[in-house]
Amino acid sequence: MVLSRLSESQLAILFGDNLTRFTIILPTIGRSSLKESVHSVLQQEYRDWRLYIIGDGVSIDSIWHYHELDDRISCFTFEERHNDSGTHARNYGLEIAETDWIAHLDDDDTWHANHLKLVFDTLQINTDASMVRTFGRAFRWKHRSPRSSRLTRRLEQINETDIMTPGMVYKRDLAKLAGNWSNDHNRHDSILWFNMIKVGGKPIVIPHETFLYDRSN
Repeated sequence: MVLSRLSESQLAILFGDNLTRFTIILPTIGRSSLKESVHSVLQQEYRDWRLYIIGDGVSIDSIWHYHELDDRISCFTFEERHNDSGTHARNYGLEIAETDWIAHLDDDDTWHANHLKLVFDTLQINTDASMVRTFGRAFRWKHRSPRSSRLTRRLEQINETDIMTPGMVYKRDLAKLAGNWSNDHNRHDSILWFNMIKVGGKPIVIPHETFLYDRSN
């Protein structure tokens, strides 16, 4: 069962001209780091977006205050947890989104303030593109030295060949044609990316770091 709350003003403006508007799908399992993720959306230089916070096994009341921060934010929740790394929430977000373009963020990731602006500017130049990705950095636990058993957390550059969810932006209909998000938790972002290419998606890679990944690690 899905619970949601949308204000009358939201319903009135969802959505006029959707050609340059992004729907951001943000699944959450109730991590405290969600507030930093939402803050990074609110700080975006490009302002024409809608954010769907979709809770997996969290109460609507625990996330509703984010809507009160900005009426571009809508909150939904599934009462039972799916434990599928956000797949169910992302696919639900795709079903209810009313914009052409979809972006993603998880509740332990953040964007740099220029993320959506870079994507938007790139799409204005590459008008035939239907999918875009950027680079980022990830937090990883590493041994302090080859002989040490002690671990330290380091911020590392993500391999340029790795497809990461917070760096992906694509057309909604393309994802549906590709079968949406898969249940393979370890590779679902890469699987969707390459499935979209298989069905005719035209990718663009922006060689800039625009996100921090896995901050809860």
